[in-house]
Amino acid sequence: MLPTILGVVVLLVGMALFFFPVAANEASQHEAEVVIRDAETHAQSSGTATKDSAAYKYLQSYNEQVREGELTVNDPFGIGSNVDELADVGLDNGVVGSLTVPSMDVYLPIYLGSTHENLERGATLVAGTSAPLGEKSSNVVLAAHRGYYTNGLFRNIESVKEGDLLQIKTAWDTMVYRAVEIKVVGPNDGDSVAVRPGRDLVTLLTCHPYGTTRDRYLVVFERTTDPDDLAAFEAEEAEASGPLAAVVAPLTEALEPCDSPALVVERWARVFGLAVMAFMLVWAVGLLVRRARK
Repeated sequence: MLPTILGVVVLLVGMALFFFPVAANEASQHEAEVVIRDAETHAQSSGTATKDSAAYKYLQSYNEQVREGELTVNDPFGIGSNVDELADVGLDNGVVGSLTVPSMDVYLPIYLGSTHENLERGATLVAGTSAPLGEKSSNVVLAAHRGYYTNGLFRNIESVKEGDLLQIKTAWDTMVYRAVEIKVVGPNDGDSVAVRPGRDLVTLLTCHPYGTTRDRYLVVFERTTDPDDLAAFEAEEAEASGPLAAVVAPLTEALEPCDSPALVVERWARVFGLAVMAFMLVWAVGLLVRRARK
């Protein structure tokens, strides 16, 4: 009985290492989908889904202030948001759209205002940077925590490579962007998230290395309307949500270069859990075969 008991214990450890982050991510992902769906329904019912709405004009005016340098870019981990002002123009839920990044396995609501609460449940617009309207001379800076116990948020931002795609969907438009630059900067480097004249950019921002707040990790994306890119995004999205993704992703992520030691340990722990489950399955089948022969 002792080998059997030990085998069960080892199997349970392996399952916990592999399935806990998957289960936590699924629960958080369901919550994110509900938030996004409710925001879309609200936009339609409140009339904010048109470009003549008060919400759209408010964000247009805000973007013009950003372009003119009238607003200060704040580090996203220490600012709030003007909830009353957003409610007055029909954005009382604070959700302006959704963010999809297949290479990070991310589908999140985009919140206006990088409050501590928002940073833990979605992608948040950094105050003083552009709202996601798909305009020239804009830089939409979206920040989030690098979660483990919640929806992964921006945990796997280091998996993004130049050329990868993301999609932003709002009540007014659906836009695809391609990664063009990756860099690590200090927490007070405002120039790295500034508007670049004539370019329509989206910058993903989070703390770095994983588990610390020492630096900021940035991935800059630029708008693309190339039909091939739009088709490539759909292919990336389908691959990320495919039936084998949950099994293949842990090994792929573990083999990727990563500058965050804590994240490397977490990734290989999941691979170890998967290997343990595979070994125990083979062991159990072999045991049953031997008993059947006896």
